[in-house]
Amino acid sequence: MQRPSAAALFVTALASALACSSYGCVYENRCVGDGVSRGVDGKCRGAEAMDGGVDAGDFDAGDFDAGDFDAGDFDAGAGDDAGAAEKVVQVAAGAAHVCVRTNMGRLFCRGSNLDGQLGTGGIGPRDGPVLVDLGSGVLSIAGNHTTVCAQTEAPAVYCWGGNSNGHVGDGTTAPQVTTPAMIGSASTAALASSFANTCFTGLAGGTVCWGRNDVGQLGYETGGADVGVPGMQVETDRGGGVRGPLESVSAITIADRHACFIVGSSMYCVGGNAHAQLGAPGPQSSLALQVPGLTGVTSIATAAEHTCAVAGSNVYCWGGNEHGECDPSTAPADVTAPTEVTGLPAGALQVVTSMDSSCALLDTNDVWCWGWRLHGGIGDGMAGLDAPSPPSQVLISSVEALSASFVWLTCALDINGDVSCWGEDAISLLAATEPTRVFSDGVSLHASPVTVAALP
Repeated sequence: MQRPSAAALFVTALASALACSSYGCVYENRCVGDGVSRGVDGKCRGAEAMDGGVDAGDFDAGDFDAGDFDAGDFDAGAGDDAGAAEKVVQVAAGAAHVCVRTNMGRLFCRGSNLDGQLGTGGIGPRDGPVLVDLGSGVLSIAGNHTTVCAQTEAPAVYCWGGNSNGHVGDGTTAPQVTTPAMIGSASTAALASSFANTCFTGLAGGTVCWGRNDVGQLGYETGGADVGVPGMQVETDRGGGVRGPLESVSAITIADRHACFIVGSSMYCVGGNAHAQLGAPGPQSSLALQVPGLTGVTSIATAAEHTCAVAGSNVYCWGGNEHGECDPSTAPADVTAPTEVTGLPAGALQVVTSMDSSCALLDTNDVWCWGWRLHGGIGDGMAGLDAPSPPSQVLISSVEALSASFVWLTCALDINGDVSCWGEDAISLLAATEPTRVFSDGVSLHASPVTVAALP
């Protein structure tokens, strides 16, 4: 008898979280349960709705974190607005693509498809937004490079796209996974995917990560080997040098070689630390370490070499600072401890980070950015200047949420459900000849926000 794969065992272990009710559930793209059928919105419905049931609509509009998802990131439920106009309620910006979730629980992606990030089953270019059918209403999306992940109400987690380090999680070594692969059949409290790693947190608070682990960024020891399926839980020091699971995680953000988590009102980081991006100078760590000096943390973001957080409505950044992405006044010196960003108005709600810049959403619904202007990441209409920029207001208003790619693209969702992006879609990093770009005008770089057609 063939022994089940690690991926199969993981899915089996999580399957107990799947429960069918009069709302119905999805198994192998079928609605199952007595009297259950699929509606025009793609949601499985029973003959009678449960008055006391828990549905996606029971959650409030979320605070999106750098394209990642935490437990508060639900808006109107998937399918609950079937009688209303469809609009975007979440954005995940990739290196050269953008994916959006709508109030109808549908998922659309547009832009580059060189790693299969549009989920079409191939890598050919596609003009305009493409519907990604996951067989069930989509509750959240994540991914800020070329890998995309989504949580559906089945419940299930799907990932697809770039798989260079096995971080799609289907157990293959294929460089691209072009058809969404089901990674787990459970609900998540937090979900994130980036350049070479993916993590999600179950509702009980335990977090599993997979993908590249050359500097311990998965939060457990593998001898530097990649992990191609969801692995062990992220660990921390439980006292006395004893390793144990990092529990009660509510948000995740992943960079190149480090990842960070919100636990209660504190922040923990793990992995590479060449620029003190874990919050203090020191060696790399396969144990999640608490970032010193931060309390009341509500939003977190990581980039290749720097990290930022909102704590007490103020923004703090640390790590690599070559282009002023942490502190423009001290560039290019590293910032080795959480340092408040000066010149930024008070009232920060969210922070996001790209390769060489950072941005904050304020409680006035305005956006401010700082760092390198060269790729248009400041969003104030100025580009091409190879010099650090202090915090400057982006030429946009009425913003509800931000998402930033691992490279140079930042996108905003406004109160009307419209999506605007600025910076560079980095298509040249993937293949300079591909005709499909994020921006409808075919231009790769925009130094001020441009509306992106996110829906057909």
